[in-house]
Amino acid sequence: MVVLVKADNSVSLMQADDFKRFHCEIQIPNATLEQAQAALAGIAGLESRETAWVDVDALLALKRDFTPPQWEASVRAMIENARPHGWVRDEPLAIKSHIVWQT
Repeated sequence: MVVLVKADNSVSLMQADDFKRFHCEIQIPNATLEQAQAALAGIAGLESRETAWVDVDALLALKRDFTPPQWEASVRAMIENARPHGWVRDEPLAIKSHIVWQT
């Protein structure tokens, strides 16, 4: 699953049915951390150039309009599988993601 930030600053969810891999990908040419953070406002907070915390409600909303109910259950299972590794925080509920920068 990939939270994709395109060059036009739009955000979409790619590979939404791949629950084994998860990351944010920034495709803004020569983007600064601040530019990426602005594009992801309300979706994820960037801790550094390597790490983002993706809000679970925002993640679910990226695909909510055309999602079967079992998809949300699979996302929640992915989150619970990540919890023992320290990749989940509860307030607010978010999942840790590494960041891939495309330049």
